[in-house]
Amino acid sequence: MKRNKLFGVFLIAILGLSAIVSCSKDDDKNGKNDPSKPVVTSRVSEIGEGWAVMEGYINNKDDKGFPIFKLSEYGFEVALAEGTSKARIVLGSLDKDNGKMIGTIEQLAPDTRYKYRAFATDGTSYWYGDYKEFTSAKPQKPYTEKDGVMYVVLSEEEKTARAEKIGETVKKALILDEIKIKNKEYKVTEVCYNIAENSTSLESVTISDNVLYIGTAAFSGCENLKEVTLGSGIREIGMSAFNNCVKLSSIRIPDKVTDISWSFIGCKSLSFLYFGQAQFSNCSLQRIKNRSFEGSTSNLQKIYCTALTPPKFENNDEFFTDQVRNYTELYVPAGKKSAYQNAPGWKNIKSSNIKEY
Repeated sequence: MKRNKLFGVFLIAILGLSAIVSCSKDDDKNGKNDPSKPVVTSRVSEIGEGWAVMEGYINNKDDKGFPIFKLSEYGFEVALAEGTSKARIVLGSLDKDNGKMIGTIEQLAPDTRYKYRAFATDGTSYWYGDYKEFTSAKPQKPYTEKDGVMYVVLSEEEKTARAEKIGETVKKALILDEIKIKNKEYKVTEVCYNIAENSTSLESVTISDNVLYIGTAAFSGCENLKEVTLGSGIREIGMSAFNNCVKLSSIRIPDKVTDISWSFIGCKSLSFLYFGQAQFSNCSLQRIKNRSFEGSTSNLQKIYCTALTPPKFENNDEFFTDQVRNYTELYVPAGKKSAYQNAPGWKNIKSSNIKEY
């Protein structure tokens, strides 16, 4: 029975894919292939710094050229090769005439091993290929490593560098203020996206004062991360930067951060929350956007906010849980209790629990 090959590339971490035979969930358990099910194959066609292109085929036609199944979704699951990181799902575009699919994945950590497998579904059943592995590209710009942290040149003209990757076995990470790369000094101003995403080893991280920006999902899913120290220079914390850091008990937001967006979802052990680095610092926080602390305030005991003007909330309900409304203590600058008592969101906290320092 001849079958046309469907081709698929998906936004996925660097994929080095070879032929993958898909199986249904039951067939996977029994180690069998059912010839009446779609067959998924794939390969990596191109790898660049932080991205990869993948090609693939899904064999889903009978001998007359008609589809066997009406597939609703097809793509790849990609995760770190070691640990229990959550897989990223990448979908691609499909040329129905020749069965080709193509897609690109971005934001890959450099020089990192990933595992992946192709999949297809008709909305009811799923068919998977075997897991394969690939290694993402090394940085093309000059780089160096210090105490388990990789740094790469960001701008030669401005003499800046970025912390690019934290090693998989590092427990305590320090992001330096400055780093020497090929005998030149560079100021470290950024923390890369996904720098330690889903690390199972990382327990504490300290980010020095020269850093201005923390990238998307930088420490997301670090299940054993307990201590985080953020430098005073930080102005922006990327989306999902600390999501699902389930053992993180406190966080202090630097004074120069103006917005928080989806950055601390699922930090269920959070007990102490500081908006502002010092008691009398008058932080610049203006907005706490929707879902920023979703699932993170049910154990919150104390909030310290040094902003003279109460920051605005895009969504009150997900932050002001029963715990926050009735039991959490809020500490605000002297003379500002009334402002917080009457501000949207903040006024949900029991008046007797709002205190001036």
